[in-house]
Amino acid sequence: MAKNYDALAKTIIKDVGGKDNVISVVHCTTRLRFKLKDEKKANDDALKDTDGVVTVVKAGGQYQVVIGNEVADVYEAVLKEGGFSGGGQVADDDLDDSNMSLMDKAIDLISGIFTPILGPMAAAGMIKGLTAMCASFGWLAKTSGTYEVLYAIGDGFFYFLPLILAITSAKKFKVDRFTAITIGAAMCYPAMVAMNSSKKFYLIYLTEHFYIHKFMLHS
Repeated sequence: MAKNYDALAKTIIKDVGGKDNVISVVHCTTRLRFKLKDEKKANDDALKDTDGVVTVVKAGGQYQVVIGNEVADVYEAVLKEGGFSGGGQVADDDLDDSNMSLMDKAIDLISGIFTPILGPMAAAGMIKGLTAMCASFGWLAKTSGTYEVLYAIGDGFFYFLPLILAITSAKKFKVDRFTAITIGAAMCYPAMVAMNSSKKFYLIYLTEHFYIHKFMLHS
């Protein structure tokens, strides 16, 4: 592992009530999913305040610790620290969020959509910032090939962000991925981008809204 998760694993095991309180542990895309002997022994508040833990969810008879896209590495560290025989990765389809609070649902939704792309997003942002800094200090001319390539790498991610979010959102909402990509592609279409940056987009919306209401009133 590129990062040491042993300390985080030790904290998680302690705050779920210790290794003697753990019946089994598996993981899905973003969560460690524990079956505990007694959930009352778990310290919810301490876990939620732990760096590396997004939140805690109790659902489907499981005590779920939301980690994010590093969950597989944390899971391996938890197995090693607790001496557990893990069940590996399981599907997300059977996750039950009926007992989740509105805030937990919102956090789970946002983390599920954005967590998979945080690494590339951070890298693109850093490249974009460094490119702008180099241009400001005169280290790179804006007409140079190096600047144009770096600018494209940094800006390309954000330009096509609707497409990228379409993929992660489709997985989270369990909808057809190609339908989501089609909607994202329409949002990236140059004519739509130009329309959105002008008042034309809002005029179209207001005009359509006006005629729909006018039609309903006179029909």
